[in-house]
Amino acid sequence: MRHLISLGQYFRQMKYRFVSIIILCVSITTASKAQVKSSDLKLCDLLFVSNQNSELSKAIDDVTQSGTVHHFVHIGMIASHDTNFTVLHADSDGGVQEESLRSFIKNQGKVHAYRVKNLDTNWGKSAIEFARKSIGQPYKFSYILSDTGYYCSEYIYKIFESKEIFKMNPMTFKNPNSDEYNATWVKHYKDLGLKIPEGELGCNPNGMSTSDKITYLGPVSNSQNR
Repeated sequence: MRHLISLGQYFRQMKYRFVSIIILCVSITTASKAQVKSSDLKLCDLLFVSNQNSELSKAIDDVTQSGTVHHFVHIGMIASHDTNFTVLHADSDGGVQEESLRSFIKNQGKVHAYRVKNLDTNWGKSAIEFARKSIGQPYKFSYILSDTGYYCSEYIYKIFESKEIFKMNPMTFKNPNSDEYNATWVKHYKDLGLKIPEGELGCNPNGMSTSDKITYLGPVSNSQNR
């Protein structure tokens, strides 16, 4: 009887180990997605940019980090993929613009691709036409919705607003686990002559990347991009 009990315990232990191995394999696969080629991208695919070296980018990541593997500070959208891949985005340098994918990656750095689930192609084409109407609008450094222009995540939010892909949430400019404002944001709003819009509605790349209505494709390859 003792031998039978030991054998049963053995099989239970093996079962738990097997499940643990499966979970580990899934985690490793998710964390090490193969690079995405430009030819794999589709209209309206979203391009999230990892943390850059600028002080403002670091400040954005510091107060918006959602606990995910990636640290995103910028976002754009594939607008053309027939012959020349282009990206629509609202950038702090030049405002709302459309540029080549190659230029986008060169200027922005490490880029990760996401895809909106079950997106209708015809709706996507209409969304791009709508998004292009805002080209030339200035970058919104105040991050206040009522002000003129767009900041990067707000621009993408507006494009997909009717589909309810993303949500607006109260913004914070305070350091994580602290009631103190991030020093960079204090200086930023002092230079603008504005009060920090703590608690006002807004959105950010880190938060948007956690939407359950988009799926992660992987890092975008730096090669073969037109």
